[in-house]
Amino acid sequence: MADIYRPDTPRICIQSLTDLIPGFRERNSQNLAPSIPEISFDCFKKLVLPDVSDDKLKNAVQTLHEKRHLNDNGWVRLLEESDAQAQEGREVKEAEYFAPLFEALNSILGEDSTVFFSNNPAKSLWSEGDNSSYIADVNVLLRKSTSVSPRKQGEEFECDVVATGDLEMDSTPDKVNDNNVKVVSNATHIMGADPIRRFMFGLTIDSTNVRLWFFSRSHVFVAKIFDLHLNVRHLIYVALSIGYASKDELGFDPSVERILAPDKRPVYIFKVGDKEYMTKEAIAVRKAKSLLGRAPRIFKVLEVINREPLQLGPITQFLKDYWIPEDSPTELETRNSIRDNVNKVNRLEWLDVNKFDDYFVKIDACVKILVKSLTDPDAEAEDSSSNFLRNGSLPSKCDRYRLVTSMTTYLCPPTVSIDGSLMTGSETEAERRISLAQYESVAAQLANLDWATYGSKVHCRVISEDAGEPFDQKLSDWPTILNGLQLLLTGLAFMHSAGFVHRDISNGNVLCRDSMVKLNDLEYSKRIQPEPLHSSESSDAKTGTPYFMPIEVKAARYMFMSRSRIFAPANHYAVPFTFHYNYVHDLESLLWIFVFALTSKLPETVAWQNPSAQDELFAMLFLDAVQRQGFFIGFDQSSVLAQISNVPQQLYPIWSYAEEFAEQIRQYHSKLQAQANPPIIMAETAFFPELYADLNKLLEKIKADAYEGKVIEPRFAKKRAQEEHRKEPCFG
Repeated sequence: MADIYRPDTPRICIQSLTDLIPGFRERNSQNLAPSIPEISFDCFKKLVLPDVSDDKLKNAVQTLHEKRHLNDNGWVRLLEESDAQAQEGREVKEAEYFAPLFEALNSILGEDSTVFFSNNPAKSLWSEGDNSSYIADVNVLLRKSTSVSPRKQGEEFECDVVATGDLEMDSTPDKVNDNNVKVVSNATHIMGADPIRRFMFGLTIDSTNVRLWFFSRSHVFVAKIFDLHLNVRHLIYVALSIGYASKDELGFDPSVERILAPDKRPVYIFKVGDKEYMTKEAIAVRKAKSLLGRAPRIFKVLEVINREPLQLGPITQFLKDYWIPEDSPTELETRNSIRDNVNKVNRLEWLDVNKFDDYFVKIDACVKILVKSLTDPDAEAEDSSSNFLRNGSLPSKCDRYRLVTSMTTYLCPPTVSIDGSLMTGSETEAERRISLAQYESVAAQLANLDWATYGSKVHCRVISEDAGEPFDQKLSDWPTILNGLQLLLTGLAFMHSAGFVHRDISNGNVLCRDSMVKLNDLEYSKRIQPEPLHSSESSDAKTGTPYFMPIEVKAARYMFMSRSRIFAPANHYAVPFTFHYNYVHDLESLLWIFVFALTSKLPETVAWQNPSAQDELFAMLFLDAVQRQGFFIGFDQSSVLAQISNVPQQLYPIWSYAEEFAEQIRQYHSKLQAQANPPIIMAETAFFPELYADLNKLLEKIKADAYEGKVIEPRFAKKRAQEEHRKEPCFG
């Protein structure tokens, strides 16, 4: 079993490339900017390329010479074309100029190779769902397609891309930027669109400068440039290496299969242990559209009872496919550890240990995916960074490559590659834009992150019960919302009594069915008691969903400490406090769920009017960090209070309780930090048994005074009113 003391790994949420917004490509590169690791070709070859024997490389070079593709100066036809352009002033497109290069590389691969080079930048590759408009100057494609859609002669599919490449004939900064932006964007798109993809490669050429790229969920890096003509063996080695590699070695997941469902939709069959599950619909895939990170994809699935003929089980379950740090426990291990330690670390007499399963989503299976070992062909290994990096690692001190040196704008992004029912669910474009705002505040630049960002990850898969819908989608009146918050409070009490914090409380991680509310997504949960060895030496990494993230966590510093306690005594050097997530932070997220409901749901009778006060409050409390802090900490609340005075009168009492809720959390933050021993706040001092009882009493009070009618999101009420108006008969 993995060490339950989970190491911190920053949650990196790079902006999705699939949203229809201007400048999407350069924004993505900027989120990786200003630099990523740059390693030598030999190091790149050792880490991620299948081995090629010296004899095979020598024979390929000789063959290219015999076919007059190569001479002692380099690639013959490219050199001839360069001379012709210089003498005649003739201009050609990149595709035409570099075509002989890829023709030559294909000539040494042959029909028995795994892949081939295809360079036709005017050709948009087909997707398994809506056409994605994915275009690259050159693609390395599987010779035997994995597409399950009807296919005409010559059609090429995104799902077969092994490497994406972009080409420029010049080497100006703008041209280099253009290459970099395109290759990062296209790799992000392919990785995000295809659940079968574990890692992939990239290639850029500007003039005679060649770069190789590697993209995975844990590492993104490039090889140092080499000269197209002076280092011909490098590119030939790459062609031979990936040309005859297995699909496993090229980054395809052997435990996932794309098939055509009886209704002719592309669907996926995931292997979990000795069972298989077929996808029904996608629940959440947005985070998989970030290059680095845990890349979770969540699907509703049915167990596959029989393949031929296809027979599916009757019970809908949830499948989560994602990556976690290699030395982290799985969610099932975390859940079991919480259950086994309820009331053993911190005591809450009123907790009924036997009802633990009523508050936590049941996990039916949880596995680390096994694939063929890339260092021992006769063995299996966990699908991890250690395996696909062949038990190596990036040099501890390597150069950094700057991705973008100037701006380039692309206005036409690709849409999702996989069928809409699988990859976007029922989200409208407007809803996707709203969701995107949640990621903006946590998008981080790689250069500002610790090297732990590149810590090895392992591929995991979880099968859990269908515990209902996300909290904010299911609830339609305030008494039910408040009852759900009480149940969520009890779930957190179970965790805290066992010495764990959740660290990612949000609407999406709380599921509701009938009168049941269950906590989900324990991947960021962490034991803070007993205090792990050396846990206080450095600050915790930032985790959580931005809208519901505690303000201290967002700022990564304590904000309720008196000035006299921030520094050591005068006869010592001042030592800044290391910041650690504690139990009160989880409870603060509960407050933000409460406030989120207040700003996003209105009484049905007035919701169609879409009062601007609610919109302003939402912007103040969830998009404006200063206003949010002012409301919570207690300073400069005038503008927020002014907006509260404009909300529908049915909500006045609830807003007054929201301020009381904030005051209670604020008091306990201050109480904790008043007893701190600089520069460390110990976890055992952060547990306040009375706080759970106080918050439960407050929620009971709110239920007694809360508006009892139906509440609804204004946009739905407005749409309903418009539809009813159109149905009214016209007279006259």
